[in-house]
Amino acid sequence: MKSSHSGKQGRKSSNTDQLSSAERVYDRLHLEILTFGLMPGETFSEASLAARFDFPIAAVRAALSRLRQDGLMINRKRLGHMVRPVTFEDIHNTYEMRGLLEPVAVEKAMKNLDPEVLHKLELELNKAIQKSDRKSQVKALFVHREFHLTIAQASGNQQLEKWIRELSDHVLRFQYLDIRNSEISGQGWQDQHKDIIAAIEQGNARKAADAMKEDIMGGHELVIQAILNLPEFRKLNLGGSSTDAGNGSESLVN
Repeated sequence: MKSSHSGKQGRKSSNTDQLSSAERVYDRLHLEILTFGLMPGETFSEASLAARFDFPIAAVRAALSRLRQDGLMINRKRLGHMVRPVTFEDIHNTYEMRGLLEPVAVEKAMKNLDPEVLHKLELELNKAIQKSDRKSQVKALFVHREFHLTIAQASGNQQLEKWIRELSDHVLRFQYLDIRNSEISGQGWQDQHKDIIAAIEQGNARKAADAMKEDIMGGHELVIQAILNLPEFRKLNLGGSSTDAGNGSESLVN
């Protein structure tokens, strides 16, 4: 005769499997959105997405709920789920928030940061930038993101880290617009990162915050210039209306 304890263990194992499945689906869809495997403005049902990636529909539903919370998906009710379009207003608002939050994060992180960790990330970034293949370009974007998230995590403020992580997801999408049509140019990142690291090594919090702000402002300019050079922009903005994006801007996609 099987014990009730055995039955509880079985149910617990099943629940754990479901959670791990939902986590895997979330990670995959999250990556697809950041790297334009799922395009801005693309709309689909839960069933079609489950079939496309061979995912359990319950796990897809849970993942879409998290992605909506991240601001990367929009629920269009009877029309399905849509990947959030990229708009000029989104870009401006995202970089404005980064300019407010990340200088604070680096000031708070000063006593917890190991400059050697940042040096290693910078070395990894330099290696990726020097290569022209798409895989290396994508790696450069993720290493650049990791540089900023390492600082946010060292701030010791979990809410601040969460906000910066969410903003970094949007920034990665903006930057990916550039490498789809040209080679990545990371010299601006390298220069500003060196200034940030130098200020941290000197123990100069104000200088580190100023360097971080310069890095963010420079990144904003690079993204805007990249988008203005896109063939899609010169033709028309495609892939979603201003209403879909939740603001008054036109969307910018493939």
